[in-house]
Amino acid sequence: MRLWCREHPLAGAARRRGGGARLNKVIAAIKRCGFFPADYVYANPDLAQLPDADAAMMHFVAVGVDEERQFPINLDLDGFDELGALELAPDFKAAIAAILVNNYLAPSSSFWGLCAGNQRAFLATLIPTLRRWASPYLIIGDSHSGLYRHLIVGGRQPLLPVHVLMSACSAVGLSNPDSRSGAARRMVPLAEALPRDARLIFKFGQVDVEFVFAFRRIETGHHRFDPEAFDQFCRRSVFSYVNFLNDHFKHHNVAVTSIFPPTLSDEAWREGYVNAHIAAAEGDHPLEAIRAGVKQLEIPTVVERTRHHARYNEILRHRVAASGFAFIDDFSPFLGADGVVDPRFIPTTRGRDHHLERAPAAPIIKDIIARTA
Repeated sequence: MRLWCREHPLAGAARRRGGGARLNKVIAAIKRCGFFPADYVYANPDLAQLPDADAAMMHFVAVGVDEERQFPINLDLDGFDELGALELAPDFKAAIAAILVNNYLAPSSSFWGLCAGNQRAFLATLIPTLRRWASPYLIIGDSHSGLYRHLIVGGRQPLLPVHVLMSACSAVGLSNPDSRSGAARRMVPLAEALPRDARLIFKFGQVDVEFVFAFRRIETGHHRFDPEAFDQFCRRSVFSYVNFLNDHFKHHNVAVTSIFPPTLSDEAWREGYVNAHIAAAEGDHPLEAIRAGVKQLEIPTVVERTRHHARYNEILRHRVAASGFAFIDDFSPFLGADGVVDPRFIPTTRGRDHHLERAPAAPIIKDIIARTA
């Protein structure tokens, strides 16, 4: 192939990223893994001005890997043999592997349409393949688990994240094989195929505490907040969650995180905040009907809700310990002096979104990963 516009800054940056390897060999290895430049451009409309496939490859190598761009891919792990043989910086090689793997395991990927046998065959090969040049760890959970998707470099081997996102999935629904999230159907092949010593970090429960309990109050007409009913719900959620892990991951190297502190402001709840994806996963009612129902609920203050999250974590910690799994406290590090989420972890959303923000949370999360994975 010709090296597109040798004088173009993208081409120069791509050659520098290639290090000691010839750029055409780097590109050939990436394509052998199943990467198609046309799919990359189509999934990223801001790249539509790139003139051809060569330019798209230059962009991916030069900046797309670092930007963690999203694109469809049918990953071929045999291509990793070519990638692994190249004289690339270990950190960059791990970064390429991470972006290819995580796009293949994205919720909308063709991977989840494979039969269970083919999924197991791929997963059984994945971790041993990645271990040739990195230390992979798996993070499995709802949308909050995305904060754990960090490639940690600078050590003996890069810590490479393999993210299995179960967006909008509740902990209480994990044991339901017919749940709308499809979490059980996706996670059972993981349990059957992954090496027992693969490091697994699970993060579920926040959807339950913040949304599922509220949705169930709307359905039953219990507008007043009942602390006893909430406590019983937390116990059912944790029981279902940890029992699922016991049933399928008992002999794996498992760590379970706490849930994060609540980040939604009291005002956001008064305005009827509802996450559309979670609402669709948890019920049949139109979004506006659910939002109207939320406005009728008695919603505890952020101080009270933080205590409720702490209560869920207390129940979860005891149940996890009793099952012999490790427990990670990623609740306390994000609290401020006033006992609620520190504003520095939500500097732009400021209570209008139910997630911590990735950039300010990264140093704490990376430290947890380094100590855990």
